[in-house]
Amino acid sequence: MKKIVKILLLICLSPSLFGADTLNVGVNVAPPFVEKIESGYGGVSIDLFNKLVRDTSYVINYKEFETTHDLIESIKLGNTDVGVGSVTITPERYGDVNFTQPYYRSSISLAYDPDEAYGAWDSIVSFFNVQLLYGIFLLLLYLWCAGMIFWLVERKSNDKFKDGGIMEGAYFSFMILSTVGFGDVSTVTKTGKALTMFFGTVCLIVSSFFIANIASSFTMNKMDSEITVSNLNKKKVGTLRDCTSSMFLDNRSVRYIGFNTVEEGLNAIKSGELDVFVYDTPILQYMIENLNLSGSVIMSNDTYEPQFYGFPYRKDSEIDERVNPLILEHTNSSEWMNTLYQYNLEQ
Repeated sequence: MKKIVKILLLICLSPSLFGADTLNVGVNVAPPFVEKIESGYGGVSIDLFNKLVRDTSYVINYKEFETTHDLIESIKLGNTDVGVGSVTITPERYGDVNFTQPYYRSSISLAYDPDEAYGAWDSIVSFFNVQLLYGIFLLLLYLWCAGMIFWLVERKSNDKFKDGGIMEGAYFSFMILSTVGFGDVSTVTKTGKALTMFFGTVCLIVSSFFIANIASSFTMNKMDSEITVSNLNKKKVGTLRDCTSSMFLDNRSVRYIGFNTVEEGLNAIKSGELDVFVYDTPILQYMIENLNLSGSVIMSNDTYEPQFYGFPYRKDSEIDERVNPLILEHTNSSEWMNTLYQYNLEQ
């Protein structure tokens, strides 16, 4: 089997496919898929690519590109043979270059300061909202109407209600609702006492409804205060320039600040210069852990835009027919699982 694999590698990556003995490989640094090491480049994507070309006679010439967009453009123009990195397969890119079989499933996530999601000010704002104020208004109206009824019933026989007027009735209604009962005001007529019992029973229902309304209002507004795609326009957002995450934000008309590296974006969150950084889920997870930002930056529970990484290559090359079986074979092996485990990644 090993001999067959070696023969396939020699065939599928023969110089005639690229037209040169030197294989021009473009890389875009994006740990843990491509990262700089003492001997050159390492990472998940580099390890996989090296396994595909290790039995060939190619001289690998690596060239680093600042953005994935620049890498794709170089392949499109024929200056680069193949790209290695966390390159997402998209319809737009497929119009310019070809892609091999996907080898990793990814997505987009939001990284942010946990205090930014729901701080003290958000608690105050969420408490005083339209829904809550509407509930308070209805409660006061209810107390005022009940107070008027008590005043009409008691005003002729009860000096407290006679002298205090409707306000005294409203005060008495509030005492019943709140179950405080100071005893300074009470009904003396049979009708008034019957109304007190009826009103007290109704108040049990009203108070339960009012408390539930407050809790519901508080919970809903807390959810609104948490950072999601739906409220990104209210935040200072950042991502890398010319990548799938920037296209993701463009499609939702979200304004953002472009950064050169993920590290710059995450540090901007830590320093308070940025509210949210949007990028690929596995890369954010890896960088937050390796930059020791776990206490300063968290990631959203929700992920967006499922996407797949593949190796982009020139349109005039036909390596996919022979390389794809090897990618499929390797990505279903225990060796690949061990590689992902080494970088704390999940397939």
